[in-house]
Amino acid sequence: MEKTYNFTKNESRNLYIYLISIVVLTIGNGIYTFSISYYLLNETGSALYFSINLAISSITFLIVTPFAGVITDFFDRKKIVLSGEFLITLLTFILLLLVYFHGISLTAIFVTTFFRSLILPLVNNSFSASMSNLFNVDNLQRVFGLNGSIQSSAAFFGPILGGLIFGIFSLEVTLLLFVVASFVSFMLDFWLKFDLFQQQKPKDILELKNKNVLKNFFIEIRKGFKYLLSIPILRIVIFAGIGINFFSAGDTILPEKMMINELNFSPITVGLVNGIMALGTVTAGILLSYRKKIVNHVSVMRWCFIINGFITIILPLPIYLSMDFVQNMIFLSVMLFFNYFFIAIANVPFIRIIHEETEDHMKGRVFSNLGVLSSSVVPLAVVLYGIIYDAGYYMTVNIIGGITVIIISFIFLNPSRGHKRAEG
Repeated sequence: MEKTYNFTKNESRNLYIYLISIVVLTIGNGIYTFSISYYLLNETGSALYFSINLAISSITFLIVTPFAGVITDFFDRKKIVLSGEFLITLLTFILLLLVYFHGISLTAIFVTTFFRSLILPLVNNSFSASMSNLFNVDNLQRVFGLNGSIQSSAAFFGPILGGLIFGIFSLEVTLLLFVVASFVSFMLDFWLKFDLFQQQKPKDILELKNKNVLKNFFIEIRKGFKYLLSIPILRIVIFAGIGINFFSAGDTILPEKMMINELNFSPITVGLVNGIMALGTVTAGILLSYRKKIVNHVSVMRWCFIINGFITIILPLPIYLSMDFVQNMIFLSVMLFFNYFFIAIANVPFIRIIHEETEDHMKGRVFSNLGVLSSSVVPLAVVLYGIIYDAGYYMTVNIIGGITVIIISFIFLNPSRGHKRAEG
């Protein structure tokens, strides 16, 4: 029987601060992301510009993330998080000033996306690597479950508020709200204790600061890849993840493209559907936070991705069927709810396994390299899907993508391997 572990006083304090910070920032991010996405699709009428914005973010992520992993492992993670959050707040404030005095432009959006994408990998990677320092590893599944449910509850309101504010007010107001939310999150994270369960780093790791760090970056990145591939359970999902991410990339574009350009949903309706989509993660988070540790996580991931493959296949149906507004809205809400539900179910136990099996001084590189490998095909995929969707081949490409995801899940995600690794 798995032992239970109670939160210490400082750990509980970390949990409350962390969750409140996540709620505030997630609502702000939801408002910001919705407004930018709606502007790109509504004003241009093309999924290509939306895809280009995603591609800029993805390409920058791929370039920066390996270096972010090394920085995370060799420097103070709390300082990285706080510095990054402050810079993102400042960057968005500059965009707000540009929009207010000169009006919005595609160039301003793309440039902002680029610089945000330079900073976010550092912040996100530092937070990911620090979770087992903020909380005891035995509490991580519960923390991730609570985080997922609370964060997604906030994400439920973010798009709704984004649609409401964008529809009633202006882009400037949404940017201002994000600036406020980002600054509040920055102030909250200042009080987090990042060293509650910190492990002692080896001496050679500590001494790297006194060497030529730039000269050693690629050496350390290579060490991270080698270490990552030495963990059997991670090798399994890397190859599966690359294929699944490529063939399911359309799921990040199609819902917005379909609702705005094909079904002519209003901003408020689009925000509501996106909010219901986030409830899928809320439900999954609640489920995970109150159940025992998932042992065969490979099997769980396998069936989650298989179900999502079927969802991908049928997602474009409202474009081809003669359904009324309410039917279209219900269909998309249900499909997206379950899509995100199963994604969340697949992600949480896997992240816990990484924390359990990875040494603390390698976690930054493991998380960053895993992110690079699993996202390496995303920039090409989102641009291709954007072009194909603009050409009107919704159902064809989704049938191919969904079937391929199902096949990859059956071939690569072998449950017996998951059992062996979990028990070992």
